[in-house]
Amino acid sequence: MQYKSDRVKLAVCKILGEAGDRQAVPPVIGLLGLNNPLILIQAAQTLTKLSAESAVDPLSAVLSHTNPKVRYAAAKALRDIGDERAVPAILAILPGSDLETQLILVEALSLIRDNRAVEPLLSLLREPDIKLKISLILALGEIGDERALPALTELLRHDNRFLRAAAAMALGNIGDRRAVDPLLEALGDIKAQVRVIAADALGNIGDKRAVPALKILLKDKKDVAAAAQIALEKIERGQGEGAEFRSQESE
Repeated sequence: MQYKSDRVKLAVCKILGEAGDRQAVPPVIGLLGLNNPLILIQAAQTLTKLSAESAVDPLSAVLSHTNPKVRYAAAKALRDIGDERAVPAILAILPGSDLETQLILVEALSLIRDNRAVEPLLSLLREPDIKLKISLILALGEIGDERALPALTELLRHDNRFLRAAAAMALGNIGDRRAVDPLLEALGDIKAQVRVIAADALGNIGDKRAVPALKILLKDKKDVAAAAQIALEKIERGQGEGAEFRSQESE
């Protein structure tokens, strides 16, 4: 982009994003080499609108910029583009980033679902922020790697009900039968929200060992009973993730 004025470059970059013409991708990528934070932020937003997969490497480089708002914009762009090439750069800056950027980066890893992220995400579970912990737990569930099972199972007994609920949801998404017994225990949780999600998780796993306990929940509160009923129907029809997992094992 040959304009001399940064103000003009900023305006043109925004217009190119609104126009949606993918031919604009190369010149907008060129703007990522500048050091004006406002232009870098706008370029990242424009590349997101243009779904520019070719911008993954340049955006990954911008993740190390000294300006936190620039890093945040680059992280959002990489999240929305969702390309696995960004994973090494995301993992490199994830531990030292500010909370809001961490949340965006974790969401990106959740969408990309790359197994390289599992151990770094597990390590970050030591961080005290509850919102970050929930994001990490849900990302581990989306990635679906069995290495997360011990940590997620332990979190089912955490004092915080939101962490217990998130862990139950993640275990249901992973769909591993080793989570059945801990989830059966979670059906007796003091909080109805946790019981609902544990029931749903057991339905996703699809193991018939859950049937007796789920039938008892049919007498629970209305929302809990409804979740138990749906779970029972999934198990009966063999529609859970665990059923699919078992069929793949037997092939």
